[in-house]
Amino acid sequence: MPYKRTSKGSRSKFWWTSFTNADGKRVRKSLGTTNRKEAEALKAKWQLETYQSVAFDEQPDRDFDELMLDYLIAVEDTKRSYERDVRCVKQLRKVFG
Repeated sequence: MPYKRTSKGSRSKFWWTSFTNADGKRVRKSLGTTNRKEAEALKAKWQLETYQSVAFDEQPDRDFDELMLDYLIAVEDTKRSYERDVRCVKQLRKVFG
């Protein structure tokens, strides 16, 4: 079940999840949404993808845009060169898009 994360007395506005991925490692990740129903649906999607990759040895279909969006969301607050990454992704979309 998604949960709200608290850190040093402050509470995150986003829902978080914790689950075991296909490699058997525990993953804690922000779901990037403030809506609980969306968060539950996204967690269910990730769990289904994990199950399918383990049970049927299938990898989820992902297109370039989805991968780049996930990447940009993940590094938005941590990289100083985020704006450069956005420009690079725009150029890469011309090739892979």
